[in-house]
Amino acid sequence: MSRRPIFRISALAAAVLFGIGAASRAQQESADAKKPPASPSPRVAELSWFKGDWSCTLGRTPVQEHWFAASGSALMGACSMGNDPKHNVFEILLIEESPNGLTLSLRHFKSGLTPHFGEDPLQYTLAGHSDQSLVFENPQSKRHKRIAYRRDGAQLVCRLEGGGPDGKHEIEFRMDPAH
Repeated sequence: MSRRPIFRISALAAAVLFGIGAASRAQQESADAKKPPASPSPRVAELSWFKGDWSCTLGRTPVQEHWFAASGSALMGACSMGNDPKHNVFEILLIEESPNGLTLSLRHFKSGLTPHFGEDPLQYTLAGHSDQSLVFENPQSKRHKRIAYRRDGAQLVCRLEGGGPDGKHEIEFRMDPAH
């Protein structure tokens, strides 16, 4: 058997595979061109719907959250949960603009600003948004994997998903304007 026919078959097979690959890439590029462009990340200045004092009761635990007016490229919030000084949880939240879109950083504290759980700040990236909703995700978080904020009429709703030992814990805070 001569090497020449094998070489021709190999060259033919390579040409066919290259042609299929090129056609597949062309089809994918055509499909990608038809997709609507991803909507750009909102700017912090567009998040005025966050601003204000919010409160709710979760079970018997009072929750108060305050979002300051945007300052430059950041929006800061503070939250207090509980009514027992020994068991209160305090939270500082910061939504910032970054080159990759909005990020949410937060940190929990106990009394005396001692970090709760001894944790570093938790970091989340923007995964989705609309005019009055933001969804942040961190698949590696040991706490919650997803934090979503949205306005529902006069309420500010915060939904935490993917927490707990089984990763299925969900909790929703439906906060009314505080007076």
